[in-house]
Amino acid sequence: MSQPPAWAGERVVDEATAGRLIGTAFPDLASEPVTALAEGWDSTVFRVGDEWAFQFPRRSMVVPALRREAAVLPDLAPSLPLPISVPERVADDDAAEPWPFAGCRFIP
Repeated sequence: MSQPPAWAGERVVDEATAGRLIGTAFPDLASEPVTALAEGWDSTVFRVGDEWAFQFPRRSMVVPALRREAAVLPDLAPSLPLPISVPERVADDDAAEPWPFAGCRFIP
């Protein structure tokens, strides 16, 4: 049996899945277009409409960090000299979707 490549995430979220999950968690965004923005070792990011970027973890080891960022960054951001991505929409603790994901305002 062959092993998946080391760079393959434990979880793959494509545009359709991201759109479904975002629309379920945040119904006001259900009609917004979802486009892939970036994919890295830890996460996949999608642009949602013109205003939002949503991060989905690709590895279970990233989940605690995403939760920490969601808890800390809103308090930290106002004291920083430049804008940062602040999780404003966080979907967590859903029995149907055990992996959290977070949305920040898109910073061009």
